[in-house]
Amino acid sequence: MQNLPYLFATYAIVFLALFAYLVTVAAQVRGVQRDLDAIKLRLASMEEGLGHHDE
Repeated sequence: MQNLPYLFATYAIVFLALFAYLVTVAAQVRGVQRDLDAIKLRLASMEEGLGHHDE
């Protein structure tokens, strides 16, 4: 049981790395969502300019 501090330290490092990874992925997802919203707006404005209606 004398290696217990090393075990806790390893778990802490792993969880911190996992947290950092999840934060990075979440930021990338937000960026992609922002880009997708911009594309949707641009497409909608292009369709309005061409006179397309879904009604």
